[in-house]
Amino acid sequence: MNLLMIPLIIMASLPNQIQIGPNDFLTGRKVTQSFVADQFYMAFTLSEFITLKSLVESSDGHCKEAIVTSIGICHTQLEGCHETCNSIPDHQKNLIKSLKTDINILKADTRLVERQRDFYKYIAIGASVLAVSAGGYIILK
Repeated sequence: MNLLMIPLIIMASLPNQIQIGPNDFLTGRKVTQSFVADQFYMAFTLSEFITLKSLVESSDGHCKEAIVTSIGICHTQLEGCHETCNSIPDHQKNLIKSLKTDINILKADTRLVERQRDFYKYIAIGASVLAVSAGGYIILK
């Protein structure tokens, strides 16, 4: 019985993949409205994904070559970015860390000042209401 189920398991994963090479697949992923992206994605509706799948898989290889070439270019550019990041001297890395720490401290100070501002604003409103009320009471009496 399990032998008969193996083709079904294999076929179940195929509709959400676009084959761009012998061992290369673009995998579709269904997302919900609350999905948080942890990397770069391309968003398609279901009909757009099906159209793209049929166009890429039915073409004579031009789309597949373009996609494989663009993937290669992206990998090359990512490697260049990693080399650039890894070649930053240690004193600059330490400077960046200290600046990030300073930013966090300044953000905390800003939040504290904003809370104090709100507190003093309400005190001023209350004191002005009290002064106007007392002045009005004295004038009317």
